[in-house]
Amino acid sequence: MTCPSCGAALPEPPERFCPHCGADLEAAPAADSPLTTPRPRPGTPWEDRGRIGFVPALVETTQKVLTRPSEFFASMPVTGGIGGPLLYGILIGTLGVIVAAVYREVFQALVGSTFAGLGSSAEMRRVMPFLMGGVGLVVQVVFSPIFVILGLFVVAAIAHLFLLLFGGARRGFEATFRVVCYSEAAAVINIIPLCGGAISAVYYLVLGIIGLAAAHGIGKGTAAAAVLLPLVLLCCCCAGAGLLAAGSLASFLSHMK
Repeated sequence: MTCPSCGAALPEPPERFCPHCGADLEAAPAADSPLTTPRPRPGTPWEDRGRIGFVPALVETTQKVLTRPSEFFASMPVTGGIGGPLLYGILIGTLGVIVAAVYREVFQALVGSTFAGLGSSAEMRRVMPFLMGGVGLVVQVVFSPIFVILGLFVVAAIAHLFLLLFGGARRGFEATFRVVCYSEAAAVINIIPLCGGAISAVYYLVLGIIGLAAAHGIGKGTAAAAVLLPLVLLCCCCAGAGLLAAGSLASFLSHMK
């Protein structure tokens, strides 16, 4: 069941007022009324950056996604082009990658050159200091936007595919892609030392579930299945590959005896 005003999914059983837009559901027209066509969504600060300014829109959008995700995704338009959301995803996602890379460099600097001595060949011993130093950081900074873009499209495609399988893709791919892009706000959490990466990854999944449910007007259970099932399948495949490799190694060692 969805709100006739904003199109967001309603809790079961539904309350009198929509938790997303505050519409009075008891005063709303009947479900079969032609007046139940969802009204245009208010929009996001980022897509209004021409009026409020680039940096203020970036900060306000990130703040709303992180602190009030249900409200944000309920007001997010599901159409209007992917250029704006894509730019937001690139900026925030790249920032997260750079922060994580800097932390890794700091950690490696504190640990010292221990890892550099792991290479058994002279070539590896010569290359490792560069990879672990400033050159490796520069390479990550230069290529991170490319990997972020690829990641956004791949994640959105997989999520939308599973939404189609579960009958939850009530709106087009653009709605899914917009959710994935704005969920990149979780990358800001990478700024927290040590545990920031893990927290960011978990909250990214949470934002994806909330966002897909609001964007497509579906229940959070269906959205969670579309987000989490690909991860479960990936883990199963990795575990299967690991077991197969371990079995092959054991068989090889047994023949060596």
